[in-house]
Amino acid sequence: VESSKSTEQKFEQLFQDCLNLTPFAPDGATGKVWDGPSEAPLPATLRKRPATKQDTSTFLNILLVFITDKGKGGMNSNPTVFQYWFNLVKCYILPRLYPTIRVSGMAGDGVEGGLSSCPYELHNTILDFLTTYWTQFKRMQGIVCGNEENLKICLEILRITLYMKRPRLDDTLSSKKGSGDTKTSSLRETSS
Repeated sequence: VESSKSTEQKFEQLFQDCLNLTPFAPDGATGKVWDGPSEAPLPATLRKRPATKQDTSTFLNILLVFITDKGKGGMNSNPTVFQYWFNLVKCYILPRLYPTIRVSGMAGDGVEGGLSSCPYELHNTILDFLTTYWTQFKRMQGIVCGNEENLKICLEILRITLYMKRPRLDDTLSSKKGSGDTKTSSLRETSS
């Protein structure tokens, strides 16, 4: 039993560290932003170039698509699996992106390696999943809004949306040039 708990703790640490926030750190800042493990990286994480903002945004999107697929009600759907993955995101990813989000049961300040505020690109991805899927499908809605703590997290993400500085349309378009990314969800907020 102790070895399975140790394995679970190692997995949770890996999950916490999977989202590389270094590209979003202010120039020259090191501080609490995670920049990879102190030991040799796993073969799957070896990189020939530094991570980019687009890499981090793409990884977060892939992770949230995977989680959402487990809760929508499709062939691979399983609410228990969605709840498990949502709890991991709630405990280990969201507190790193949103310093105002604290999850019960986390020691001290919770998760290490966060940013002072969630970058627009990552916030917009989370907001899309929260409003388009997680609160629209009854199976996921019951989990995401089913208890007071989760509901407070959802409301905090929505509150932050109201105060978030949005990039200008020109800045958004210039950052998309040459990236080959055709996703326009980040433009929806700036054009209104």
